Amino acid sequence: MQNLKFYCAIIFLGFIFIFGSCARKVSNPKIENLESRETILALNTELNKLNLALEREKVNVISIAQKVDNANKIANNSADKSQKLSSDLMDHPGDAKLANKALRASKRAKKDAKNAEKENSRLSDSNKRIEEYLKNIEQTKKEIADLDAKIQFVPIQ
Repeated sequence: MQNLKFYCAIIFLGFIFIFGSCARKVSNPKIENLESRETILALNTELNKLNLALEREKVNVISIAQKVDNANKIANNSADKSQKLSSDLMDHPGDAKLANKALRASKRAKKDAKNAEKENSRLSDSNKRIEEYLKNIEQTKKEIADLDAKIQFVPIQ
């Protein structure tokens, strides 16, 4: 008899669980409105962080651009010097001292060109990060606008 009561109680609880899970969700427009506002606040916080990161990256780009200009000027000067020494060496092929200078100048030009390439790569990466920030900012603004529109149409009772 106790087993029968136990099984009946289990079956009864099972029915309650099944009917409870199938029941319609009670929704309060005020709660939905507040939840949407909370989401908008979180998105605004994220938007502010993205804008701050964007501004930091823009400042970083200015600094890198100056380094790129300087590195490019140095690389061009080194290449010009190396080219001049090489042409002088062609005019005086037996000059060992001039050959040594031309060799050092060409090594220096190679090093400066590599440095300029590295700085240009850093600038390119920084510009890509700015584009990514702008894309994320636009996406976040769109999400905020969609939620804001949803709030406008939710009737408050």
